[in-house]
Amino acid sequence: MAENFCISCGNARKGSANFCGNCGKKFSSYNIEKQKLFPSHHPKPLTLNINGITKFFDKGPRGMISVFISIILAVLLYFSAFYLESYMHYYAPVALTYFTILIILIIAFQVWAVSLQLKRRSFSPLIPTFIGMFCVLVSGVLIRDFTSWINQNSAFVTRSDISDLILILFTFIFYIFICGVNIFTTFFIGKTEKIIQQMKNIFPKHVGNSFGK
Repeated sequence: MAENFCISCGNARKGSANFCGNCGKKFSSYNIEKQKLFPSHHPKPLTLNINGITKFFDKGPRGMISVFISIILAVLLYFSAFYLESYMHYYAPVALTYFTILIILIIAFQVWAVSLQLKRRSFSPLIPTFIGMFCVLVSGVLIRDFTSWINQNSAFVTRSDISDLILILFTFIFYIFICGVNIFTTFFIGKTEKIIQQMKNIFPKHVGNSFGK
């Protein structure tokens, strides 16, 4: 049976109804026969794939929670780089204290973000990834400047200066690790889960065969 549409509003005709369920206009036999003869002229209503848009923009678990966590993580990363730079330029102990607290908070929120990604993947970790790349750049510049200063003043270098250089190197690697984790959980964790599941399915068979032999 050919599908029929109302010529007034485009609403689909249900069964053999004589009137449109949307606008109330009567289905005339002429219009019905015309639609059967010329199916390409069916006026189809405009529809919006809300589910597709929701899946693309809101892949985070429980709506905006993952986006909120990602924004907090990005802010923490930015201020950690800010306080690290302040400490290296002004040697303020308070800045080092704030930096240490922020690193601990970054680790906590990063673990939370990864746990959310394991439940349902989202593009929100890209927010702290971009800020993390900026932090990598900042720490890289600090490493360059500090190593240059050490080479020029090698006779005056102390253990404290070496500790500060190690701190910057650690922070540089830490920022790269954070970016890598967020990129991995955004784009590659699904493939990894499939590989792990395939290994789980294959491995018991090989174990059983080896014991059977």
